Amino acid sequence: MDATALWLGNRIDAGPVLARRRYPPPKGVDIDRVGDPMIRAHLLSEVLRGRRDTGAFADAFRDDAGATTYHVIHPVLKHLALRRTAPGLDQ
Repeated sequence: MDATALWLGNRIDAGPVLARRRYPPPKGVDIDRVGDPMIRAHLLSEVLRGRRDTGAFADAFRDDAGATTYHVIHPVLKHLALRRTAPGLDQ
């Protein structure tokens, strides 16, 4: 599992990267409800601890040179949105 801390830009999920870490998948917990938030919180705490200790954020690096930015909606949210706005299209 990967987590990234970044300064958000004017595009979705785009901006200079402050830190990136790879974590082993946690065992015995729901990945979506516990595991993912847990690794994101851990990385955020590392970034903030570095800021506290040094007085500055780590040097950001660009990781999106020439990349296309896109966002994929979660299937359940898509289903609920379609059901609410266009009944019959959520099949």
